[in-house]
Amino acid sequence: MRRQQQDVALLIRWMRDFTEKQQNLFLVLATFLVGFRPSDLQKLVDEDVEDAARTLAATLETAGKGVIYEHPAASATGAQLAASLKTVLAEARTSLATTDRDGALVLRRIEEGSRELRADAPAERTFLELLGRIVRPEGSAPTPDPAPRLIVP
Repeated sequence: MRRQQQDVALLIRWMRDFTEKQQNLFLVLATFLVGFRPSDLQKLVDEDVEDAARTLAATLETAGKGVIYEHPAASATGAQLAASLKTVLAEARTSLATTDRDGALVLRRIEEGSRELRADAPAERTFLELLGRIVRPEGSAPTPDPAPRLIVP
């Protein structure tokens, strides 16, 4: 119970000054990150999340200045994640009516949150594990209890 309260407190702190659209976008991206599985049998780690968020945010910020330049990711998994996140952001522009500025801001916060957690407790998946405790990937639901609890005489 205490861990869940700490997780939610961190999430609230990261989303503290977001608009409602940005909060929704953060939750959409968090849900996507929890469910993301890279190809090539690679394991997604916090550094990949930081890399993808940083490079995609930089690309969006550069485009906001009128320059079209796609910043490259440092790792193959980071590049794959960035490409997938780009698709999610494009869908969010339509469904959530977000802007590239919203996307860049949320991605920077994801990058900062991951970096902050790794500094406090250096592990490979600290940020991703926190997100996994808070959100569920799309399509997953709590597993129903297989045995009914009602006893009928």
